[in-house]
Order: sequence, then structure tokens, then C-alpha cells
Amino acid sequence: MKKLLFPSLAAAAVLVSCQEAELENTVPAAGETFRIEAPISNTKTVYTPPKQVEWATGDALRVIVNSSSPYEFTKSGDGDYFECSDFAPEAGVEYTYDAIYPYYTSNTGEGLDADGYTESYIPIPVAHNAAQVQSSANSTDHVKGPLYGHASASGTQSPVIGMHHLTALFKITVRNPSDAPIHLQTIVMSTDADGACLSGTFRVNTKTGELRPSGESYVSSTATLTITDGTVPAGESADFWISTPGFTVPSGNSLTITLTAEEGQVVSKKEPSSSGWDFKAGTVNDTEVIFDKAEAVEYLTVTEALSASGDVNVEGVVMAKNARSYILADETSYVLAYKNASPDEVKVGDRIRITGKMSLYNKMPQIESPILVSTVSSSEVSYPEPELLDAAGADALVANPEQKYIRFTGMLSISGTYYNVDIDGASSVVSISFPADDLSGYNGKAVTLTGYFNGVSGSKYLNILYTEIAEAPYCEVSRNSVSVRADETSVTFDVNANVAWSISSDNTDFKVSPSSDSGNGNVTVTVSFPVNESSSEVKATLTVSSELGEHTVTITQLAAGTAGEPSELFISEYVEGSSSNKYLEIYNPTDAEIDLSPYSVELYANGANKATNTTDLTGLIAPGATIVLRHEKATIYNGETIESTAMNFNGDDAIVLVKDGVVIDTFGTVGNRGDYGEDVTKRRNPDVSAPSTVFIESEWTTYDKDDVSDLGRHTMN
Repeated sequence: MKKLLFPSLAAAAVLVSCQEAELENTVPAAGETFRIEAPISNTKTVYTPPKQVEWATGDALRVIVNSSSPYEFTKSGDGDYFECSDFAPEAGVEYTYDAIYPYYTSNTGEGLDADGYTESYIPIPVAHNAAQVQSSANSTDHVKGPLYGHASASGTQSPVIGMHHLTALFKITVRNPSDAPIHLQTIVMSTDADGACLSGTFRVNTKTGELRPSGESYVSSTATLTITDGTVPAGESADFWISTPGFTVPSGNSLTITLTAEEGQVVSKKEPSSSGWDFKAGTVNDTEVIFDKAEAVEYLTVTEALSASGDVNVEGVVMAKNARSYILADETSYVLAYKNASPDEVKVGDRIRITGKMSLYNKMPQIESPILVSTVSSSEVSYPEPELLDAAGADALVANPEQKYIRFTGMLSISGTYYNVDIDGASSVVSISFPADDLSGYNGKAVTLTGYFNGVSGSKYLNILYTEIAEAPYCEVSRNSVSVRADETSVTFDVNANVAWSISSDNTDFKVSPSSDSGNGNVTVTVSFPVNESSSEVKATLTVSSELGEHTVTITQLAAGTAGEPSELFISEYVEGSSSNKYLEIYNPTDAEIDLSPYSVELYANGANKATNTTDLTGLIAPGATIVLRHEKATIYNGETIESTAMNFNGDDAIVLVKDGVVIDTFGTVGNRGDYGEDVTKRRNPDVSAPSTVFIESEWTTYDKDDVSDLGRHTMN
């Protein structure tokens, strides 16, 4: 037991430590069902003072078995055991079990390395949000201490995993000697000891309990408790709890406890004796602080904070937030408050007071590790008028960063954790910072984004914390011209739009259905007309009009007795095979050599409305000949091919053949994800002699996956 005396200026405190006993791992005989028993010495899931609690039904352990991906073991009945229906141990196999609680479903992990650490990033948030927010004085419902355990068993034996604490617990008793209540809002515990981490995300060695920080940006020497109702009545005391990983404070360093209330701040600071302090995981440390002689706190405007350095106290309104930070603004300016964790304690519209440290990151000021002191009020937010950003404006902002609320339009592409928006003509790229929303529905689409610029990374990435995202307005037609036989009486084309549109015709014999739409996506338009019995061709021009402009579709009905000669290239074979075996064959049905330079092949992945990849064609194609495009890693066809980055389709993507910027043939439907051709080979039927800007499945015959027996040649009747 160690006694710590704090100066009377602010508080007096006593910290008491007691190390809990280790629990040995044992392996009982196999039972009827496989299970993991997980007892803990004197403590289980949630602390109740001092350390006595019980597992709750539905609690889950993440268990890494033999260094494989983790399994979820869930408590479903009475007793201290957890069952998993997905894991079936085999007789004669020696298993190791490494368990972590709580089970964080958003993180998986890939096993353990030779030293017993997780190979990939498995977060163990030792001071996660729920554990560091206390609803009221004396409440312990929020206190969750992460646990770890390790055991081994042979065959179908059921191991008993002794679970041990990953954290130390601090009970801070606040005594109010005054004749008026105090209203605590935050308690911050910090140390200046080099390398001491009081909060953050760690990897744990489940065999030894040793922690390894996952990176400097994920650990902090400060632990913060936010209190939603921390009232301590006059002349009374109340208990508050902070969970931290174990840490030490050597001689020459200090431990500081800062209590902030509406009445002001109290700071307790003390340096240890020559032997230092050692706060070990699994201990409960009692601390008493007398709230006396509070110091008033001055809160800066955002503009004042932007010109300050070091620690600041700032008041403002939360204007936007993402998965790691939020924008704090007032009538003077705005600043990014970067928490590196989900800022669940604040919501958009809250007027708040925070404390943090001013720094410069990605060429822009920000407040590091903001701590919520109090929420002053909440209301609807009113955003400023955004500055419209074009390609030149984006490049200029990257070159000379400055505070701006902006709006722009570009193509969104999502790759892993990267959300990038390409503005047409810009050398810079907009990067959406840590979005908290699911944006997968916008992937590969043109979007209009509005938000706060907050820095430049990698010399060209303009970072934005957005307030609004919407698919950019569009209205497109799937074909601009089509020829039909004299005896045909209808033709179709698609209008793909998210704005209202209407169609007019210059030939009253050509009836259109539907002739208008409010902009519901892909609409198939049918044009009906009578048989042409005359010796002259008949034409009609349809005009599709919207707020974005006009598109025309010209229909030519051949004269009676004429069939028309093949006159244009078309896609003749499609292969979506195993692995990267993806091919596309293009056929020249004419009796003349064709220059390929006006042509290109475009890929529209994942339902995109604009091309996600393009390959420009070159050279010549002989009459009756084919060319074959392939994925760079395709291996099952040995004929002559052209490597193409557009050959990256996955069965539900559209591929189009373009001439002089106009689509002339298509496989699949642009703007839609459909089962066009997954794990199959498809060949154009011999009676097809012309391309079609509308995908007509009846023109194709399906063959087995990886069938390339006819690739490189095509037969047309």
C-alpha cells in the first residue's frame, strides 16, 4: 500500500493498490459439447466495487484458435462457459486458445505471431468510449475492463481459460466541502512519464499480458472520463471510475488529476517518491480529491484558438463529424478537432466546450485529442454558403491551403479505407476523411460533395470532412442511333437519369412509351411504329430533354426489300473465367479493313454511370477478323491478345464498345449491376450482324466457365 499526498491548493488524495492472484489454466476431460470455461479471480465482465460482477448472457469472447482467424464464443446459459457452433476440434490435434474480451465485432484479426502478438491490427481499446463515460455520480455500469487469457488442449478436450485483467481501475472519490453543489463534467488523469500510455489501442500478448502499442497515433498519456450528470451535493462525496492500462510513474515524473466543473477547475499534481509508482493491471486504486479553490476557465473563440499554441480551451458548435473527428465552429471560423476515435459524446448541433492541444497537421491547424468539458446547448445548424470548387480551384487549394467550406462534383472511387473523388481536369484528388456513413452505394458514381476542407496529405490529396453527399445530377441515353429492318415495328433504348426528363418525336408515326419520367434511374423506352412498305427509308429523331440539356436518338427504318449490310464492329465473345482469366473478343463483320484508333473499350464497374476504366484501341482489324483483349494475369488462352486494364469485370459489370466517344455496342447495362455473366463464356449468335447499344441477352449463347475453344475467331451467317 502506498499513500500519496497532494498539495492542499487543490486536493488531497490517497491511492491504494492490491495485485489480484493469477489463475492457473487447467484442461478438464471432454464433455458432451465443446466449450470454453472462462473463470476470473474475484472479477468478471464489469467492475462493481471493488471487483465483483458476473458474466451476462450474450457476452462473447474472441478466441484465436491455433493462430487462425478468430471465433466468437458466446455465453448462452448458466455457468461460466462460452460455446461456439462454428468451431469443431479434431481428435489428435493440439490446440492453443487465445481469448480477448470484450468481443469487438468490427475487428477480425489474423492470428498470432511467433512472439505471441497478433500479426495484424486487432484493436484492444483499453479506454474505449463506453468505459470512459459515466452517466452519474457513483455509477459503475459503464466500467468495462478488457480481459485476456490463454490455454491449450488436446483434441476435443474443453479448455478452461483463466481470464486476467488488461487494465487498472482508479476509483476517484470527490469530496465537496463547500455549502453548494458542484457539477463535475470531466476528470482527466495524465502523466508526463516517458512512454506511459493511459489510453489508446494496443496489441496484447495473451500468454504474458504484455501490451504493445499499435502505433504512436493510437496511444495517449491522458485518460479522460466524461460525466453526463456529475453532481456532488454540498458537504458530500461521490465516486467516479477511470480505466487505464497498467502504467508506471518513475521518480522525477508526475501524475496529474484535473477535475472540471461548471464552477471551474481543480488540479491535483504529485511526484512519486524515489521508488516511483506502479499501477498494475488487475488492481483497484482508491483516490480522494477534495474539490476546493476552483480556478475559472476561459474559453477561446475558434479564431483565438487558431492563433494559439499548446493547450487551449475552446467553445463552439459541432458542425460535422466523422469516425475520428469533428468540425468545431463559431461565427469567427472553424477548426478540426481530431480525437482518433469515434466522437460519440458529441452530436451535430451541440454547442460544446472542449480542452485540447493546438497543432499543425497536413498543413492545417487542428485540436489534438479534444476532451469534452460540457455541452452548453443543442440546436439545428445553419451552414454557410459553400464555395464552388472546380479543377483549378482544387489544385489551388492544395497548393495554398486555407479554411474553406466547399462544394464540388467528381467521381467517387472506394478502395479499402480510401475514399477518393476525382474532379475532372484536376491533378489533385479529394479524399473523404474517415467517413462514418456507408458510402458504398456511391462507389463508381459522380457525386456532389459539400464540406469543410481540413488539410493536404501526400502532396495532392485534399482532405474534406463532408456535411452533405448526393449523387450528381445526370441524364443519359444508351444509344444515339439505331437501324431496323423494314418489317420491324419496335425498338428500345434506355434513359438513365436521376432528374426529370421528357421525350418528343419529330415523326408522329413513332409512338414513345413512357414519354417522361421523374428521374428514377434506368428506364427502358419502347418506340413503336408501323411496317415500312415504301421503297424509301423512314427516319425519326427523338429528343430527350432535362434540366441538364438534350440528347437525340435517331431511328432509321430501312426501305422495303433491303436488309442492310454489316457496317460496324461489335463484341463477339465474352469470357469471365476462373481467377483473372477475363477476355473480350471484338469482330469486324464488314468486307473492309477498319482503323481501330477511333474505338475504345470501357468498363462500368459496380453499377457505375461513368466509365471506371478505359482501353483505347490502336492498329487495324482485317475484314472478318477479330481482336482479343485480356486481363494482364489471364493465362488460359494462348492466341494473340491485347492487354487491357478494362478487363477487370466480375460478372455484374457493364462493358461497352465506343467509337468517337459514342457507345455503339454493350455487354450488360450501364448504371445497373446484374447477373450478365459470372463464371461463364458467352458468344454472340451467328445471326447477329450489327452492334446494339442495348444489351439483348437473346443475342448471346452461354458456355461453361473457362471455355476459350472458339476465342479468336467468330462465325456470322
